[in-house]
Amino acid sequence: MIKHKIDKISPRSYRIDEFGLVNAFIIVGDEKAALIDTGLGLLGLKECIKEITDKEIVVLLTHGHPDHAGGAHNFKDSEIYMNEKDKDLKLWGYECNNAFRRMYVETRGKDNLDDLYSMIPADDDNSYSFRNIKDCDEIDLGGIAIKAIETPSHTEGSVSYLLEEERLLFSGDSINCSVILLRDEENSLKKVEEFNLMCEKLLSLSPLYDVLLIGHGGPFAEKSLIEDYKTLSDMILENKVLWKYEQRGFRKGDVARYKSAELWFRCDS
Repeated sequence: MIKHKIDKISPRSYRIDEFGLVNAFIIVGDEKAALIDTGLGLLGLKECIKEITDKEIVVLLTHGHPDHAGGAHNFKDSEIYMNEKDKDLKLWGYECNNAFRRMYVETRGKDNLDDLYSMIPADDDNSYSFRNIKDCDEIDLGGIAIKAIETPSHTEGSVSYLLEEERLLFSGDSINCSVILLRDEENSLKKVEEFNLMCEKLLSLSPLYDVLLIGHGGPFAEKSLIEDYKTLSDMILENKVLWKYEQRGFRKGDVARYKSAELWFRCDS
């Protein structure tokens, strides 16, 4: 059976790479450990965490999409936090279930599809309950604390997590190397406006962190990426950059680029 990959990224923090598909992170405090995102819900994540720590786990979801919250049901004995705006959130019509996992593996898996299929659980019970988390809430792990920062745009309930003691910002899909904003009913630039304000908010907090930990790839991204996204979204809103409708893999939508930023908006998938 293939295993998740563990990388130590700071004295108290680890990246758990779910087979190149999505990242989860563990932050180990003196009393508890926080799991930021739970991946697709493929087999082996809990066993992987036990290699890092045996402390009580608190789950912090960056958002409700099933590639990040798909394993939350495996932590029913833990406190799970997510912003309530992402309750019952679907992605392209999919809920957190094995149909989604198969689709995700098939569209993003590379040379190890058979291995990935074997990691899809037989049990398709994906229900879980959660506590609402909102802007400036803090989770004390003992010796260190994690602060929630609401960063809506990718989803309405997206949250980033600041670990000021290690000067890290866990940004999920709010800021990564290729941000996706879904199309709204009016086919407007409303989500780009929301994204622009979110970038401005994160830039105002930039003295508190040195690097981003992102939800896919990476896991590190320079915080200058936020400046590039702020500039790019300014240019879109002011009609000062060319964009066009593209399809690349699973992405379908308008896309514009500036330096290290790639923003897909008014996306159909």
